[in-house]
Amino acid sequence: GWGVSVKPLQTRRPNDSLRGALMALLGAVGFVLIIVCANVAGMLLARGAARQGEMAIRAALGAGRSRLIRQLMAESMMLAGLACVAGIGVAASSLDGIAMLVPQYSMVERGVRDITLNLSVLGFCVAVSMLAGILAGVLPALRISGRNLNEWLVKCGRVSGMNSQKTALQRSLVVAEIALTMVLLVGAGLMVQRFSGLLAKPTGFAPDHLLTLRVPLARYKYTPGPQSVDFYREVLDRIKAIPGVKAAAMANNLPFTGFHVSINFTPPKDSPPDAGKGVYVAARTISAGYFQAMGIPLVSGREFTQEDSEVNGPCVRIVNETMARRYWPGRNVVGIQLDGVCPKNAAATIVGVVGDSEQDSVGAIVNPEIYEPYSQHPAFASFLITFVVRTSSDPLKIAPAVRRAVWSIDKDQAVTQVCTMKSVISDSLWRERMSSSLLGIFAAMALGLSAIGVFGVLSYSVTQRTNEIGIRMALGGTRRDILLMIVREGMRLTLLGLAIGIAAAFGLTRLLRGMVFGIHSGSSLTYVALSLLLAAIA
Repeated sequence: GWGVSVKPLQTRRPNDSLRGALMALLGAVGFVLIIVCANVAGMLLARGAARQGEMAIRAALGAGRSRLIRQLMAESMMLAGLACVAGIGVAASSLDGIAMLVPQYSMVERGVRDITLNLSVLGFCVAVSMLAGILAGVLPALRISGRNLNEWLVKCGRVSGMNSQKTALQRSLVVAEIALTMVLLVGAGLMVQRFSGLLAKPTGFAPDHLLTLRVPLARYKYTPGPQSVDFYREVLDRIKAIPGVKAAAMANNLPFTGFHVSINFTPPKDSPPDAGKGVYVAARTISAGYFQAMGIPLVSGREFTQEDSEVNGPCVRIVNETMARRYWPGRNVVGIQLDGVCPKNAAATIVGVVGDSEQDSVGAIVNPEIYEPYSQHPAFASFLITFVVRTSSDPLKIAPAVRRAVWSIDKDQAVTQVCTMKSVISDSLWRERMSSSLLGIFAAMALGLSAIGVFGVLSYSVTQRTNEIGIRMALGGTRRDILLMIVREGMRLTLLGLAIGIAAAFGLTRLLRGMVFGIHSGSSLTYVALSLLLAAIA
């Protein structure tokens, strides 16, 4: 009855949960890069317009169009090269900050802290920077070198109003910047909403006023079995005696810690056909009082007693509601015998059913779970034991007393990972926090670049129209009239960009929903608020 499943190693993707978020971040980086290119291109266009005289003189001295293009492209590439060097320095100094978004005790993604800049990454970044320099400089170079420079020499000295055709490309670039910024803002807003929603999602237990800490015993000092069981029992009794402690218990692992034990479970013969055969279910080894300390409701039956926690105590188990519904639908499972889950393949009796609680991540599907007395598994009683302490006030204020309770028994015993259960839940969402934080940073960068783009176009417009503005004021135009004229010009660009950006953001939402779990369509209030923010900055 044994079989084997063979798959190529590269098809196994243990980080699939992170892949979608990384792809979304990569898309955000691409958007920012496009916005930067558009911004630089607009500035080079404005700068090129101011250099028409220089270009005309060079052309008059014999420089052909290709020579002018090469000169302008060389200047653009030099800017890109200097920016590349500065960007690599900023990136290298930012890696530690990004790594800090990963929880210190993560058991799954510990390798994130070892990410460094290597030659392949540097080569890719340099290549992209040079390509960005080419893209940002090619349009201005073609535009400037293609103008009738001899005509400029003839008109030199005459002041004219701004030619709208000269700024059409700049305006188009600004509209594109605003549209892409709107898309990034919506994407960041959706990720932040997802993160906030996961933090507020019910977990099946009460994380408030709950302190957690690990007490791993050294194998050279404590042997598995009665010695380690007695140590933990004495520690638990002393923790319960601390003023302000309402309940305390221990388990071999806790929800959201990235680790749980699974056991092979053979479903009963009368279970539904879709229940499966020979499946693995999550198993949590706990002490008496665990459900009271965690705030997990008892649905039927009873909790474990002190007698159940003895080394030679009765073989009893407690299951969650999902397991009861899946394998014994519509039945009272209290008193049912489970085969093959106790040591020496003895039968176990189900003595209670508790409410479902999240196991590995917020929002994940709740799976069947079996709870068993910790003392019946000596191997688990010598490592990975975690205490949960429910307090009447701030849990961290009780932490020093809990440490002293452990050290009063063994002054050399390590006490690690002392934190609140809320911190444990928050740390389990580090991927979502990292994605939201980085996407928010990219959106803020895009917002600043768009503001610079709008300012650049309007500043160039005012510079070219100085004579026109003077004539308007001489004919009776007030300062308010001139201000409204310029602001109206900028708002036309902004509103057009917002309209395009909102339409693109709807498409982005559908794309993100397929890449990142838990993304929902943003409310109309989100779009309105972000549009007003971008319009106000513009």
